Amino acid sequence: MLLQIDASHHDWLQGRGPRPVLLAVIDDATGNVPAARFHHTEDGRGYFLLMRDLCRKTGVPMAIYSWQPLADPLSGWFNPCLMVMPWIS
Repeated sequence: MLLQIDASHHDWLQGRGPRPVLLAVIDDATGNVPAARFHHTEDGRGYFLLMRDLCRKTGVPMAIYSWQPLADPLSGWFNPCLMVMPWIS
């Protein structure tokens, strides 16, 4: 299973409270969302909690990737970051 991990910054509560960020894992082949959660900001803790939820629900994924900006965020170019789980054979 190749999974994409991403965040969505949106006014989910339509101005009626804080602006949480939706963190989600998307199955690259099917488009299914096996795990998602709201978190107060896009940070490492939120992603670790998301991965914990994912592993408890579906097991450890073979690989995950996300889109990370290059060193110059103004260039508009993006470089995919792929993390392969080496203990999976």
